[in-house]
Amino acid sequence: PEYCINYLYKMNDIFFDNFLKSSDNLFDFEDVESMIKAIILLIRHNRNFVKENIIHFQNDNMLAHHSLHVAIYAVNLGISLEIQDKKLLSLGMAGYLQDIGIKKVDNNIVLKDSKLSADEIEDIHKHAMYSTEIIKHNHIHNPHIIKAHVLTPVTSPSLIPSSSLQNTPL
Repeated sequence: PEYCINYLYKMNDIFFDNFLKSSDNLFDFEDVESMIKAIILLIRHNRNFVKENIIHFQNDNMLAHHSLHVAIYAVNLGISLEIQDKKLLSLGMAGYLQDIGIKKVDNNIVLKDSKLSADEIEDIHKHAMYSTEIIKHNHIHNPHIIKAHVLTPVTSPSLIPSSSLQNTPL
């Protein structure tokens, strides 16, 4: 039901409110793990969870909501591929944290409504490296999570939204 997706959004919003306010880029690893475990449980309980709830996804290009959606899709794919629970948790966490480094990109670039310059596009591309730094800074040493961020392909400039990726000015 809709209350399940609303619960995930509430958990997610609390996590990102705390993370975006954190000047040292620290977050509670257990919060991320709990979020992904809840996603796994919901999808295992209802294999049609994504199909039934996608209409409730908040498509506003906020970093927090984007991260939650990536984690849900990653877990759903992992369950479909019958990935073991430990690796499934890593997959969900890697998806959830994949764009967290956008926080370190100049907010004027992230929020820019007009076409980005070559230098600005280069700055946006650095978010994958920043994600890896933030993950390591938070003492996450899971090689599957680190590897997923080191290998993150550079986003095509045409795919970078001109609207806000996050709701809190940095």
